Amino acid sequence: MSSYLNFFVRSKNSEFTQIASYSRNHYIYDAYGAPYEKIALVTLEHLQAAMDDLNNRKEMLEENIELAEEMIKYICSFPVESSTALESKMNAINEQQSLINEYKDDIKQVELARFHLSFIYDAIDLEECKIYAGVEISNPTKEDIV
Repeated sequence: MSSYLNFFVRSKNSEFTQIASYSRNHYIYDAYGAPYEKIALVTLEHLQAAMDDLNNRKEMLEENIELAEEMIKYICSFPVESSTALESKMNAINEQQSLINEYKDDIKQVELARFHLSFIYDAIDLEECKIYAGVEISNPTKEDIV
């Protein structure tokens, strides 16, 4: 069973409308800490902390790419004395290249997640438009606010 982080906007009559939902395998789910089966008001500080976490993840992925590229250079430095050695060398290089491609895909996902959060941060006046977030809650009421 998958768990979801949900974002809601609160109307003037205190009803909540879901505006976004992220499964637990999404970077926003990991970066944004929200209460379980309750909702909490989204603050600029909380959004900034989540965006900082995403920036750190992106930096880590970029460092992993550099390490994989260095590993390819290291693998290439070994002499090839047989066809078996050449095949092993090529397989090792391909594995590193696959990792690099995965890291690049992950960077794109992190950047997209950061864009989602920065949109809320930059475009919405949280004083005028109250946004709430919670995990595993789909129809919150004002009694669910923590």
